[in-house]
Amino acid sequence: MLPSQLVTRGWIQGENAQNGMGRGVGAFSPDAVAWCALGALYAGLDGEEYTAVRAAVDRLVWELSFMPWKIFGEANVITNWNDAPGRTQGEVVKLLETAERECGLGVNS
Repeated sequence: MLPSQLVTRGWIQGENAQNGMGRGVGAFSPDAVAWCALGALYAGLDGEEYTAVRAAVDRLVWELSFMPWKIFGEANVITNWNDAPGRTQGEVVKLLETAERECGLGVNS
């Protein structure tokens, strides 16, 4: 399942993934029902697809970000963007879909 599809099913802030009881679990856990953007990348892709989509997401987040933490470098850019106050599930899905499309993945690629 693509990262955008995972986040459409369930989205969270503050950790990579959660189970149905709201407890943190690993992104690959079969109990996971919600993911942050980075957790969805981990869970949804591997190998070359992961590398390509991760690079596209990093670039898109960097271009969209005007937050003070941007000056501290690229570390955790996706996590910081996902966890920003006011961020919405729709924004995360849209960003992931754009990155997937740029990499030739997804239904509308």
